[in-house]
This record gives sequence, structure tokens and C-alpha cells, in this order.
Amino acid sequence: MTPLAGCAIYLVVWWITLFAVLPFGVVSQLEANGKVDGGGNDPGAPVRPLLLRKILATTVIAGVLWSAVAYVAINKPIGFDQIPFMPKYQDWPGSQAALDAARKAAVSATPSVPPSTTDVDHAN
Repeated sequence: MTPLAGCAIYLVVWWITLFAVLPFGVVSQLEANGKVDGGGNDPGAPVRPLLLRKILATTVIAGVLWSAVAYVAINKPIGFDQIPFMPKYQDWPGSQAALDAARKAAVSATPSVPPSTTDVDHAN
């Protein structure tokens, strides 16, 4: 895994984790006070969003998840062919096995006709 790919994967994992962590501990104004204070606030708006705490928790959780993903990507303790629902690597377009199979099929499909003497140009 290249450093750029690692950063991109971490960023995606971080955002997904943030959206999973955001609802934790939310108490709406209606739940806390039994009424909504004026000023056009939504009844479901949190009284204390605790964003800094959630961002720190997101960073820690995303770091743990990213470490697991990076370990699997770098050390390859399991392969794609060991996962039951994944397609076989040999069947992927562009893989060496798929290219070899296509080349072998093309060679076997080409008729091998020996050259005959009637095909020679005798214009001289």
C-alpha cells in the first residue's frame, strides 16, 4: 500500500466512523427541557453536541480500523480467494491468469493450415 493510498483509505474510514459516532450521547432540546427554546431551533437539535469529544473518539476508532485494514493489505494474512463471496482472482480482467487463458484460447482458435504449393505466386 502506497502512502497516498493509506491516507485515502484512512480519510474514508474516518468519515464513515464520524457518521457512526455522531448520534452517541445526543440529547435533544425537547428531551432535555420538555420544550423548545425560541429562535427557530429544531426540536431535535442537541443541547450539547460534544463535537470535540466525538472527533477525538472518531480519530481513535478510525486509527484502529485503519490499522487492521493496513495490516491485511500489507501482510496479506488472508487472500481474496479465501473469502467465499469474492470472485476468483484468476477470473479478474487484466490478471495474468486471465491474460494467459485468453492468449491460449486465441492460439487454439487459430486454424493451423500447412502452407500449400498452390498459394505461391508464380507470376515470373
